[in-house]
Amino acid sequence: MDLSKDYYPASNRIAVDGTPAGSAEVTVAGDFSVTYHPYFKVLKNLKTSNTYILRMCGSDKPTKYPNGTAIESDAAHFSVPINGVAVGWSTPIPFFEQLDLMDKVRLADPTYVHSPCLQKAEEDGKIAVGNSSSFKAKAEATTDVELVMAGDAGPYGYGCQCAKDVIFGAPKDDTPLGRAEWIKYISVFFNEEDRANLIFSREKNAYEATIKLAESAAATHKAANGGTKKKCAWISETDYQ
Repeated sequence: MDLSKDYYPASNRIAVDGTPAGSAEVTVAGDFSVTYHPYFKVLKNLKTSNTYILRMCGSDKPTKYPNGTAIESDAAHFSVPINGVAVGWSTPIPFFEQLDLMDKVRLADPTYVHSPCLQKAEEDGKIAVGNSSSFKAKAEATTDVELVMAGDAGPYGYGCQCAKDVIFGAPKDDTPLGRAEWIKYISVFFNEEDRANLIFSREKNAYEATIKLAESAAATHKAANGGTKKKCAWISETDYQ
């Protein structure tokens, strides 16, 4: 591998706010950042302070940044693109579907997942299955699982509590668009930033169009009803007494 070559040109980097190409340093969704270097990139989960060093497949683990600063000693290292993933919860699955990466899922806990693609893969025996009691051990032991898409909620965080864990924090992002933008977080592990940029751009445009429709409908209702605004309340059913 030519370590002087730039393997991550602007067209293959995460873009922000609809720009046509990404920059060397990007902060996305307010909760994570990506910094690009010639043959590796650095993903930081800003909420959990986890650092992930993603080196191009075939290269050695970097020990220093180009400016000579030492790589963080507690950083997790991955060779990308990732070929095998374990997912023990439902939230990441739609992101994998949109990125056309379901073939990378090797192990899953489908208990609360409604994805027809995942259910079909389970029926066809194309993925291994783990439940709440077996997922952790299987994720750690399965040799073709290189990465476990973990969360930071619950006693186990849906991961394996091992070196394969990557914390995915979309559910805790403050806004709908912020949560949607976490598709870019997943994309960096598969060198699919350009696809994630396009998907998010479409989501953002649709979201903003829906807001305009809602604002227009609200204004029309207000004008027709003596200035009275519509109200919305979110409710949910619970078994708690």
